Amino acid sequence: MYGGIVVKRSWLHWSKPVLAVAVLATSGFSAFSPYLQPASAAGCVIAAAGDIAQADNNSEGTAKLVEAAAPTAVLALGDLAYENGTSEEFKSQYDPTWGRFKDITKPTPGNHEYQSSQGDGYYAYFPGTQPYYAFDVCGW
Repeated sequence: MYGGIVVKRSWLHWSKPVLAVAVLATSGFSAFSPYLQPASAAGCVIAAAGDIAQADNNSEGTAKLVEAAAPTAVLALGDLAYENGTSEEFKSQYDPTWGRFKDITKPTPGNHEYQSSQGDGYYAYFPGTQPYYAFDVCGW
């Protein structure tokens, strides 16, 4: 634990990229982190991952890791649907696995999302999402 945040990492390996799923859980205010506010809810869990949905990877396995953590929010950190972030790739690869967290996901596009017509697949899947935005969760 450091600064009131516990970080747990799970690594899954497959034939192409390597994925890290980081789970952040607040433990309240810490003397080591004067800029952190106390968590508004005990046990706030935030999962963060990128490079997560591809036809031949373990998208279901990583989604199950996140599901087991019962997160308050999921930070989807880019390269969410391979190879080009098309609407079809979001439907066939992201939605069946990571789509279960859509209501609590705070996404950001990666370079693969912009390989399809300026991110059209990404913005269609996450309507109303802006390329840059801020949000508050659990007092953070």
